[in-house]
Amino acid sequence: FGAAEQSTRLVGADKRGTSVGRMPLELPDVTVVVIDAVAHDLTCLALEDTLREITPALICIWSNDVRVVPATSVPIHYVRAAPRSLEEVGRLLWYDVPRLVETSHALFVQWDGWPINGSIWDSRWLNFDFIGAPWGWHGDGLEVGNGGFSLRSRRLMRRVAELPRTYWLGAPEDAVLCRVHRPRLEQLGFRWASVEEAERFAFERAAPRPSFGFHGAWNFPSVLNRDRLLRRLDLANNYVRGKTEWRQLWSAARPVLGSVPLSSPATAIPSS
Repeated sequence: FGAAEQSTRLVGADKRGTSVGRMPLELPDVTVVVIDAVAHDLTCLALEDTLREITPALICIWSNDVRVVPATSVPIHYVRAAPRSLEEVGRLLWYDVPRLVETSHALFVQWDGWPINGSIWDSRWLNFDFIGAPWGWHGDGLEVGNGGFSLRSRRLMRRVAELPRTYWLGAPEDAVLCRVHRPRLEQLGFRWASVEEAERFAFERAAPRPSFGFHGAWNFPSVLNRDRLLRRLDLANNYVRGKTEWRQLWSAARPVLGSVPLSSPATAIPSS
C-alpha cells in the first residue's frame, strides 16, 4: 500500500445538531479512522452519524471509493486503498494508520459501529491506550478488546508498528492485540480500560445499554429509528447481505419494522 493515492480535502457544510438538539462534542485530541472497501454507502452514513455526536480534529479514510467521504467542515485525509481481506485491513491498521495519526488517540469507526451518544464521552478515557466493547465470553481478565469501534492511543499504535517481530499481526487483529500482546504491553505501562469503563464506552454482544457507541449490525434496531434503519437496509450491498450478521439484524429488526416495503433487493427478508 506504499503507492496508495493520498489527498487531504476540506468539504464545507454547516454543522448539524444531534438528534436530541445538542451540538457535536469537540474532541481535539481524537482522529476518526475508517478503513473500508466493502460497504461504501453504509460507511458514509456511519461517518455522518459520528459527526452528529462528535467533532474530531481530523478524519482519516482508507478506501477505494470516495462515496465514503461525508460532507463536513472537519478536515479529511483520504488514502486510496483497496484491502481485500481482514489480513490486509489489519496491515493497514497496524502499519499505515499510526503514521498519519498526530492526535493522542484514534477512534475507529466502521459501517456497523459508531458513536451514538456524545454526552456519555468521558475525557478520562484518554488516559487509556485501548478501549472497546467487552467481549464477555472469555472469563480470563482479557475481555476488553472489540476493535471494530475502539479508541486507541497513538503511542500504543506506534509501539506495535515499530516492533512487528515482537508484536506480530494476526487475524482478527483486535483479538491478537488485546489477548496475545496485551500482557507484554501492560508490563511496559500501556493501559487497557476496565470492563466497567469499556461497558460505558460501547456495547457489542451484550444487551444494548446507554453507551458512547456500539458495534455490530444486529444492534441497528436498538440505535436507529425505523426510517434510518430502512435506509441502511436499502443500501446494503451483496457483501453485507452475505454476512451472518445480516440474518441476526433481520431477527432483531422484525418487531421494529413489521411489514417492510421491498423497494430494493437489499430489503429482501432472509428465509428462516
